Amino acid sequence: MPDGTTRLVKFDGVDGNVLVDRKISVLMTSKSKDQALRQSEVLDQNGLTARWEVSTQAQENRAQKMFDELGVKNISVKMIREPGNQ
Repeated sequence: MPDGTTRLVKFDGVDGNVLVDRKISVLMTSKSKDQALRQSEVLDQNGLTARWEVSTQAQENRAQKMFDELGVKNISVKMIREPGNQ
């Protein structure tokens, strides 16, 4: 953090070389933006990439818009469908 404190950055899993974070919903709040920036910084520091997985097109669009506004390039977003929710 800018003030020298540390915050834990968590992901839900790994898919090959990509860290995965599943999101129920993506909100354009400062908390969500801070999380994206923290994750992106840790990914940069470790030469990694990540993917946020969301359940709807609207959530995918919202996440991508947020990443674009924040300049986050090392986290992609993908809409996934759970089995049975086709």
